[in-house]
Amino acid sequence: MKFSVIPLIIFVFLSISVKSQTEVSKPKKFSFGVNYSPDYSYRSLHSNNSDYDLATNQLNDWEVPAFGFTTGLSVRYMSNEKFEFESGIQFSDKTYNFDVNKDDYEIPDNGPYQPDDPAIPERAITKNHFYYLGVPIKLNYYFLQKRIRMYASAGVSTDFFLDDKSKSFMKFSDGTEIHKNFENDYDYNKISLTGLAGFGAEFNLYQRFGIRVEPVFRYSFTPLLNELMKINLYSAGLNVIIFYQ
Repeated sequence: MKFSVIPLIIFVFLSISVKSQTEVSKPKKFSFGVNYSPDYSYRSLHSNNSDYDLATNQLNDWEVPAFGFTTGLSVRYMSNEKFEFESGIQFSDKTYNFDVNKDDYEIPDNGPYQPDDPAIPERAITKNHFYYLGVPIKLNYYFLQKRIRMYASAGVSTDFFLDDKSKSFMKFSDGTEIHKNFENDYDYNKISLTGLAGFGAEFNLYQRFGIRVEPVFRYSFTPLLNELMKINLYSAGLNVIIFYQ
């Protein structure tokens, strides 16, 4: 997977960090915010059973990253000038796509289909969405206390599985297209633990209002399914928070 979006995230983050000035008034103990993060999402796929190696390699070729999002409310408590605790409630769309062209796989000569069979789609795409409600607990460490305050962040989120939806699209050689929405009948893990890590910058906009820009990485330690082949969701995002203190 190529995180081509990462250089853009870093550029946006660094661009707000220029022209830092002298210290400003001390931040309040409590602050509250609303946030939205576009997330570049994917999954890791692994198994301890070598019989699944071929399937794993094939899926790694056919499945690709996709854009999801995280949004919600946050509350922060500043314990001292360096350390801050953060929690809240977050809704996430964690996603990845299955995207394959007919030329991407081999059709056996002795199989029920032939390469020029019109029943075989020229392209097939399935967009997989997994919806979660999360309760994060984070520790923020401030290493720069100027007009722009900068910090490093780490924590975990307890994520509660809500629902899944998949959208499929198939296009055939005669121009026919088939669109279908469906839910998968799998026993997904209802609760998962997700690690969070990032760094960010914040500055005041007007009186008690401010903005934070926070590149963040999320990785689910809990697989989607308790199966021999494990799928762990992860994402890189740019979290933007408007806060009041």
